[in-house]
Amino acid sequence: ASELFLNDRANTSKSSNPYDDLPVPRKKMKTGSSSQVEQEKKSTLQSTSSKNTLEISRYEINSIRCLHIVLKHAFSRNPTSWRNPHERITRSLDDAVKQLSTIRARIIAAPSFTRPYTFEDAAKTYSDCKSAAKGGDLGVFCRGKMNKTFEDAAFKLEINEVSDIVRTSNGVHIILRIA
Repeated sequence: ASELFLNDRANTSKSSNPYDDLPVPRKKMKTGSSSQVEQEKKSTLQSTSSKNTLEISRYEINSIRCLHIVLKHAFSRNPTSWRNPHERITRSLDDAVKQLSTIRARIIAAPSFTRPYTFEDAAKTYSDCKSAAKGGDLGVFCRGKMNKTFEDAAFKLEINEVSDIVRTSNGVHIILRIA
Protein backbone atom coordinates (compact mmCIF):
# COMPACT_ATOMS: atom_id res chain seq x y z
CA ALA A 1 0.00 0.00 0.00
CA SER A 2 1.18 3.50 -0.69
CA GLU A 3 1.92 5.93 2.13
CA LEU A 4 0.53 9.41 2.59
CA PHE A 5 2.04 12.21 4.66
CA LEU A 6 -0.46 14.62 6.19
CA ASN A 7 0.74 18.20 6.31
CA ASP A 8 -2.09 20.73 6.21
CA ARG A 9 -0.36 24.02 5.38
CA ALA A 10 -2.83 25.03 2.75
CA ASN A 11 -2.47 28.77 3.21
CA THR A 12 1.18 29.84 3.02
CA SER A 13 0.55 33.59 3.05
CA LYS A 14 2.25 35.61 5.81
CA SER A 15 0.25 36.10 8.99
CA SER A 16 0.86 37.99 12.19
CA ASN A 17 1.26 34.74 14.14
CA PRO A 18 5.02 34.21 14.76
CA TYR A 19 4.47 30.45 15.11
CA ASP A 20 3.12 30.03 11.57
CA ASP A 21 6.63 29.58 10.15
CA LEU A 22 7.43 26.64 12.44
CA PRO A 23 7.34 23.19 10.87
CA VAL A 24 4.10 21.32 11.32
CA PRO A 25 4.32 17.82 12.84
CA ARG A 26 3.91 15.27 10.09
CA LYS A 27 2.11 12.05 10.72
CA LYS A 28 2.87 9.05 8.56
CA MET A 29 -0.19 6.98 7.77
CA LYS A 30 -1.13 4.18 5.40
CA THR A 31 -3.82 5.03 2.90
CA GLY A 32 -6.93 3.00 3.20
CA SER A 33 -10.65 3.28 3.46
CA SER A 34 -12.28 6.58 4.36
CA SER A 35 -13.23 5.15 7.76
CA GLN A 36 -9.52 4.65 8.59
CA VAL A 37 -8.79 8.24 7.60
CA GLU A 38 -11.70 9.44 9.74
CA GLN A 39 -10.40 7.46 12.74
CA GLU A 40 -6.98 9.10 12.31
CA LYS A 41 -8.56 12.55 12.17
CA LYS A 42 -10.46 11.85 15.41
CA SER A 43 -7.15 11.11 17.17
CA THR A 44 -5.71 14.55 16.40
CA LEU A 45 -6.32 17.94 17.91
CA GLN A 46 -7.73 20.67 15.76
CA SER A 47 -5.96 24.00 16.20
CA THR A 48 -7.53 26.85 14.32
CA SER A 49 -5.90 30.23 13.77
CA SER A 50 -7.40 33.06 11.73
CA LYS A 51 -5.76 31.88 8.48
CA ASN A 52 -4.61 28.28 8.95
CA THR A 53 -6.07 25.04 10.19
CA LEU A 54 -3.45 22.59 11.39
CA GLU A 55 -3.75 19.02 12.53
CA ILE A 56 -1.42 18.48 15.45
CA SER A 57 -0.69 15.01 16.80
CA ARG A 58 -1.01 14.35 20.51
CA TYR A 59 2.40 14.22 22.13
CA GLU A 60 3.27 13.02 25.59
CA ILE A 61 4.54 15.82 27.81
CA ASN A 62 8.29 15.41 28.29
CA SER A 63 9.04 18.29 30.63
CA ILE A 64 7.16 20.48 33.08
CA ARG A 65 7.83 23.35 35.45
CA CYS A 66 6.67 23.24 39.05
CA LEU A 67 6.75 25.05 42.35
CA HIS A 68 6.76 22.99 45.52
CA ILE A 69 6.65 23.25 49.28
CA VAL A 70 8.26 20.52 51.35
CA LEU A 71 7.94 20.12 55.07
CA LYS A 72 10.49 17.74 56.50
CA HIS A 73 9.86 15.68 59.62
CA ALA A 74 11.99 13.76 62.10
CA PHE A 75 12.06 10.67 59.85
CA SER A 76 12.92 12.49 56.60
CA ARG A 77 16.03 11.36 54.78
CA ASN A 78 17.84 14.57 55.75
CA PRO A 79 15.83 16.16 58.59
CA THR A 80 17.36 19.64 58.36
CA SER A 81 16.12 22.84 56.75
CA TRP A 82 18.05 25.27 54.60
CA ARG A 83 16.91 27.95 57.05
CA ASN A 84 19.01 26.46 59.86
CA PRO A 85 21.15 23.61 58.51
CA HIS A 86 22.73 22.85 61.90
CA GLU A 87 19.43 22.25 63.68
CA ARG A 88 17.71 18.88 63.31
CA ILE A 89 13.96 18.95 62.52
CA THR A 90 11.97 17.20 65.24
CA ARG A 91 8.35 17.63 64.02
CA SER A 92 6.39 14.42 63.60
CA LEU A 93 5.07 13.20 60.27
CA ASP A 94 1.51 13.88 61.48
CA ASP A 95 2.39 17.47 62.43
CA ALA A 96 4.03 18.04 59.05
CA VAL A 97 0.95 16.69 57.23
CA LYS A 98 -1.43 18.85 59.33
CA GLN A 99 0.62 22.00 58.75
CA LEU A 100 0.92 21.32 55.02
CA SER A 101 -2.84 20.62 54.79
CA THR A 102 -3.51 24.06 56.29
CA ILE A 103 -1.09 25.72 53.84
CA ARG A 104 -2.67 23.85 50.91
CA ALA A 105 -6.17 24.90 51.96
CA ARG A 106 -5.10 28.58 51.96
CA ILE A 107 -3.58 28.24 48.50
CA ILE A 108 -6.64 26.44 47.09
CA ALA A 109 -8.91 29.16 48.55
CA ALA A 110 -7.02 31.85 46.60
CA PRO A 111 -8.45 32.88 43.21
CA SER A 112 -6.82 30.76 40.49
CA PHE A 113 -5.14 33.75 38.81
CA THR A 114 -3.30 34.59 42.07
CA ARG A 115 -2.49 30.98 42.99
CA PRO A 116 1.16 31.03 41.80
CA TYR A 117 1.86 34.18 43.84
CA THR A 118 0.14 32.78 46.92
CA PHE A 119 2.08 29.53 46.50
CA GLU A 120 5.41 31.39 46.14
CA ASP A 121 4.77 33.38 49.31
CA ALA A 122 3.90 30.22 51.24
CA ALA A 123 7.02 28.46 49.93
CA LYS A 124 9.24 31.35 51.01
CA THR A 125 7.67 31.26 54.47
CA TYR A 126 7.32 27.54 55.18
CA SER A 127 9.31 25.27 52.83
CA ASP A 128 12.32 23.37 54.17
CA CYS A 129 13.89 23.16 50.69
CA LYS A 130 16.38 25.78 49.54
CA SER A 131 14.19 26.33 46.47
CA ALA A 132 12.03 28.32 48.92
CA ALA A 133 14.26 31.32 48.24
CA LYS A 134 12.91 31.22 44.66
CA GLY A 135 9.31 30.73 45.76
CA GLY A 136 9.65 26.94 45.58
CA ASP A 137 10.52 27.05 41.87
CA LEU A 138 12.17 23.82 40.74
CA GLY A 139 12.55 25.05 37.19
CA VAL A 140 11.86 22.87 34.18
CA PHE A 141 12.50 19.16 34.63
CA CYS A 142 11.86 16.00 32.67
CA ARG A 143 11.03 12.46 33.69
CA GLY A 144 13.77 10.64 35.56
CA LYS A 145 15.17 13.72 37.30
CA MET A 146 13.09 13.74 40.49
CA ASN A 147 12.02 11.26 43.15
CA LYS A 148 9.66 8.82 41.37
CA THR A 149 6.70 9.46 43.69
CA PHE A 150 7.15 13.23 43.37
CA GLU A 151 7.59 13.02 39.60
CA ASP A 152 4.49 10.88 39.10
CA ALA A 153 2.36 13.34 41.09
CA ALA A 154 3.82 16.36 39.25
CA PHE A 155 3.29 14.94 35.75
CA LYS A 156 -0.37 14.12 36.53
CA LEU A 157 -1.15 17.78 37.29
CA GLU A 158 -2.72 20.21 34.88
CA ILE A 159 -1.21 23.69 34.63
CA ASN A 160 -2.19 25.79 37.69
CA GLU A 161 -3.34 22.69 39.60
CA VAL A 162 -2.16 22.03 43.17
CA SER A 163 -1.42 18.44 44.14
CA ASP A 164 -2.67 16.61 47.15
CA ILE A 165 -0.02 15.96 49.79
CA VAL A 166 2.77 13.81 48.37
CA ARG A 167 4.93 11.78 50.76
CA THR A 168 8.53 11.04 49.79
CA SER A 169 11.69 10.14 51.69
CA ASN A 170 12.49 13.88 51.73
CA GLY A 171 9.30 14.89 53.55
CA VAL A 172 5.76 15.85 52.63
CA HIS A 173 5.16 18.06 49.59
CA ILE A 174 2.54 19.99 47.73
CA ILE A 175 3.23 20.78 44.08
CA LEU A 176 1.90 23.49 41.79
CA ARG A 177 2.48 22.90 38.08
CA ILE A 178 3.06 26.20 36.30
CA ALA A 179 4.10 25.02 32.80
